[in-house]
Amino acid sequence: MRVAYHPQDIVYATTDYVNEGLKHKRKDSIVDFARGNILIDVSGRKYTAEVVIGFTKSGICELHDIVQMTPTNFDYKKSNMSHYDMDSTSESVRKDILPNNNVSQNEPVVNTYSMQNSENDAEIE
Repeated sequence: MRVAYHPQDIVYATTDYVNEGLKHKRKDSIVDFARGNILIDVSGRKYTAEVVIGFTKSGICELHDIVQMTPTNFDYKKSNMSHYDMDSTSESVRKDILPNNNVSQNEPVVNTYSMQNSENDAEIE
């Protein structure tokens, strides 16, 4: 039951989703289902399970069910993600990732007059 307190985490951590579709008409907002696999660690007890998620009409995925939950054993892998020392390099890190704000005006659909004269609501000719 502790697993059910974190439905969004379960949806994000589930892998190998396979679309299942609908098996009958529904009266709720779910229009499709998918089933995937997950490894779960609850207070040191480890399990493997299948997760069923439902997709709503608005495109949101919701945890629908956790099935076939069986005890298992697995080890954790160390993360290989880079870590920045934000105290000393935060300014230089931000400079490296700032986007280029230049916009090309070489396309024929660009209204160069309005761009050069800072007019916001000009029509494209």
